[in-house]
Amino acid sequence: MIKRLRRSRILGTHRRRAVLALVITILTIFPVYFMVSGALSHPDIFITRLGGQTEGGLVDILFPRPPILQHFQTVLSDALFRRYLINSLIVATITMALAILVCTLGAYSLARLRFPGSNMIGRVALLTYTVPSVLLLIPLFKIVVGVGIADSLTSLVLTYTTFAIPFSLWMLRAFFQSLPPELEDAAMVDGAGRLGALFRVILPLSVPGIAATALFAFILAWNEFLFALIFTSSDDVRTLPIGVALTMTREQTAVDWATAMAASTISSLPIFIVVMLGQRGFVRGLTAGGVKG
Repeated sequence: MIKRLRRSRILGTHRRRAVLALVITILTIFPVYFMVSGALSHPDIFITRLGGQTEGGLVDILFPRPPILQHFQTVLSDALFRRYLINSLIVATITMALAILVCTLGAYSLARLRFPGSNMIGRVALLTYTVPSVLLLIPLFKIVVGVGIADSLTSLVLTYTTFAIPFSLWMLRAFFQSLPPELEDAAMVDGAGRLGALFRVILPLSVPGIAATALFAFILAWNEFLFALIFTSSDDVRTLPIGVALTMTREQTAVDWATAMAASTISSLPIFIVVMLGQRGFVRGLTAGGVKG
């Protein structure tokens, strides 16, 4: 009797957890599905809905019949949108590379080298990450204008790298601390120096942590909107989030929601592909980096 009660309680707990996981999954996926289905819907559905008429409806948006690719063709044929896409790729890639270069060397020195203030530097780095980025908007804008790099991709790269370094430094430091120092000691006994042990032993073992850090920096630079809006004013240097917003307001009479959803879908594809391909390494890097530190 007691065993049956325990089994029923365990099954009931598992069922509740399964239902909760299903609800969370639906709530997470639904906005993405709505974006994709809206991009495949007929444009008149959104126009009539905004105009208050009864034609079309939510069902027509969620289940487009038939799905059309007109909005994707419109977005991809736009030269400005392609320019925005290339700018975002340039900014995100350079930001990711700079963040990895700086944070790999900095995190390793904080994790392995003992010098006055090393622990304080790590704490300050994490503390700066907790500061809302919007508070730095005016000071950074004054610096960008004073240096003379306003309305350029350089201003965005330096700004995003500044935002990516604190958390990346902390995460990589925790990952390096999770690795046994005996590996480096053995390499240095065999004749390798400190940098040799880092590049030949530690970095190959740190690929998951570095991948997680790189993905974090790339997503941060890819999705950022506010600083790109303030720091850039010409179409040649604007990034994709600004381009999607301009796609929505390009028509003066109405908001082109379907085209905007197509642009949003296209801009989400690179992140989706990168995350799906590196999902195992990303999760492993986050969990392994949380062992110590």
